Amino acid sequence: MPTNRDTILSKFFLQTSLLSTLLFSGGALADKFSIESTSFKDGEKISARHAGTDEQCGSGQGLSPHVQWKHLPEGTKSLAVFVTDPDGQKGTGTSHWVVYNIPATVTQLNEGLKDQLDGSYTVGLNTMGQSAYRGLCAQPDENSHHYTLTVVATTIEPGKLAIGLTRDALLKELKGHTLLGQSIVGLYR
Repeated sequence: MPTNRDTILSKFFLQTSLLSTLLFSGGALADKFSIESTSFKDGEKISARHAGTDEQCGSGQGLSPHVQWKHLPEGTKSLAVFVTDPDGQKGTGTSHWVVYNIPATVTQLNEGLKDQLDGSYTVGLNTMGQSAYRGLCAQPDENSHHYTLTVVATTIEPGKLAIGLTRDALLKELKGHTLLGQSIVGLYR
């Protein structure tokens, strides 16, 4: 008859074996939702090509950054992507890019997408009220701004969210329908 100690040890070894199998066989625990960009690395400077075309913004090309994601959480139906600058507008924040209704089958947004090109996703309204990417714009006399690129996995079917949502309106719609989000932060100026 097994003792309490034998039962505890048996459970421990079984759990350890299962955990090892998951971790080292490419199981769910080893594959975490992650994002990355070829446009900039987390914590590093962002190239002026992503800045606005105005001289005060750095005379950039206004190119949206590349972003890709992998290992979406189970149940993901669509994604939303944001580029925000919490330092912008004198500390009240600026929304540079709002993209949503992205099907879970899509794995990246290429650099240089400014608006809705093929109907496979929706570009919302930036701080200026434009349905487009708004180039980065830290004033020359300011400290570097922190630009946050965020991808959110949602349970909302692609195409269900209305056209023309701002970041704040989209966040209200996403409440209770998000699975996980990941961000990287780059500096400009």
